[in-house]
Amino acid sequence: MGTTIRSLTFVFGVEANFDWTSLNATGSGVFIPTVGTLQGSANTRWVTTVAGRFGVAFNQVLFYGKVGGGWVGNTATITNLNTGASISASNTRDGWLGGVGLEWAFTPNWST
Repeated sequence: MGTTIRSLTFVFGVEANFDWTSLNATGSGVFIPTVGTLQGSANTRWVTTVAGRFGVAFNQVLFYGKVGGGWVGNTATITNLNTGASISASNTRDGWLGGVGLEWAFTPNWST
């Protein structure tokens, strides 16, 4: 006895995400004689990804893989707590992303 596959479909597409964040960290400070107490802080302000998605769907199940890139916007600041003077730098970091997954359509318009 075998299993009958109703339909086999190859799928592909592109997905993109953009997220504002408030990932912040601030150190307690380091005292340096003749300079004062220096405190460092870092802030990740946003994260974004773009990926190609490809897979095979049959019945209500989709097996897929994806590959793409990701970017993150960071700011770092060093503040002299004695004088109030500060210096900041910002940059954008990038990297690759990849993954595999399984998606199941439990109704015609909803999947998990």
